[in-house]
Amino acid sequence: MAEVLISIVNFKTSKKTIAAIGSILANTPWEDSYEIGIVDNSEDEAEAERLREFVRKCDNVSLYVADYNLGFGAGNNMAFTKFADRDTKYFVIINPDIVFKNNCLGVLKAFLEKHQEFSCAVPKLLTPEGEILKAYRRQPTVTDMFLRRFTPHLFKKRAAYHTMQDMDYSKPFKVPFAQGSFLMVRADVYEELGGFDEDFFLYMEDADLCRRLWAKGAVCYVPTAKAVHEWERGSGKNIKLFLLHLKSMVKYFRKWNDRNINLN
Repeated sequence: MAEVLISIVNFKTSKKTIAAIGSILANTPWEDSYEIGIVDNSEDEAEAERLREFVRKCDNVSLYVADYNLGFGAGNNMAFTKFADRDTKYFVIINPDIVFKNNCLGVLKAFLEKHQEFSCAVPKLLTPEGEILKAYRRQPTVTDMFLRRFTPHLFKKRAAYHTMQDMDYSKPFKVPFAQGSFLMVRADVYEELGGFDEDFFLYMEDADLCRRLWAKGAVCYVPTAKAVHEWERGSGKNIKLFLLHLKSMVKYFRKWNDRNINLN
């Protein structure tokens, strides 16, 4: 079986999911051993059938249709449960709105094989216009999350520090909190940690996972792996998603209030 398993959780985004997979297939050499597993959370038969039709045409893509919306973290955990096996060395979590710009899998895999001290590697994420996304952050604090949410145009120096704007993005560096839109994690570490904490239905599950990953080895940004992410920031536009984000933040800070991991 494959050394690299890519997980995509689909929620009514089949067109983007199919486009993301197309970019993976186009940019990843066949000699690289990889499989793609889709978990469909849509609760929509038309969406599921569209994915089934696509998967039937692909040799290395599998689909699991969930009976209900599992959420982001539990959806990725399901992909790992359903599609990983003893040959899986790396588990890759990507959003449906990711488009590869080069052989991201090969670059990240080579980096982790060379640098055993890291548990996870993340690529350079770009906007469709080519700007670097603010997807790399220092450890979240209540203050930083509050300022980002409610006063995004104030305290710009603090916000820039939190989003690691002081770093040299042409070189690798350690990331305390990498956005969960694209992570390559060592499969044995992911399994040992139990994957995402399923108490988080959506939002902050990536911050929580990164914090636990650091106990097994740092997370590292790798600039030579490049992908575009069409980041929509749904919780800034939808009151239900905003409340869900707020609920997840409360869970996160309650969970980590009395624990310390050195994220340096």
